[in-house]
This record gives sequence, structure tokens and C-alpha cells, in this order.
Amino acid sequence: MAVTKQVVDLMLSFVTKITGVKVALSFGTQNKKRDSVIAKPLKEQTFATPEALAELVQKVHSAIQRELPVVIAKMKLYLQNLSTRTILFKPIKSRVGQSRSSAGINRGPK
Repeated sequence: MAVTKQVVDLMLSFVTKITGVKVALSFGTQNKKRDSVIAKPLKEQTFATPEALAELVQKVHSAIQRELPVVIAKMKLYLQNLSTRTILFKPIKSRVGQSRSSAGINRGPK
């Protein structure tokens, strides 16, 4: 769980910020209150600049690269059967994939 938290929380935080901006824009449009900092369009938010996004992708990619081999090595100690490991890793891969999709991240940096 701690590894998932380290890897996925960065993306979920970003998605939460995007959701907040969308709600504020929707609310601001209805009430004509466009002066609020959070009511600025997404492309004008400091957390959504290309540089900030590149940094987010790099941090997530680094966390995956750093933590996943450690987890796999520990799993191999206790789970000798490859099919058992595959079954146990499937939900983890799925959750990371869903989080990446939610954040609009298709793949890590090259």
C-alpha cells in the first residue's frame, strides 16, 4: 500500500486539482465570478504548465522505476510460482494504469 501511495498519489493529486478547476470554472460561469485564482482556465494554472506536467510525469516515472523492482524482488522471495505472482500483480498493474489514464499520462519519458 505504501508503494502504491508513493506512485499513485502524485497523479491523483493532479487529477484532484484539475477537477477543482473544472468545478470552479463551471461555478464561475454560472455566477460570473471569473476573478478568482482557481477560476482561471486550466492552461493558466501554475500546476498545469508544460514544465509542471513534465516534472509530474518524471516524478511518477522515477517512483515506478525505483519502487517496482524492490516490490517484485520481495514478492519473488515469498511467491515462487510465476502464475501466482501474475495473478497478484494484475490488480496493481490495473490500478496504476487507471491512475495514469485519469491523469492523461500514456507512458513515461523516454
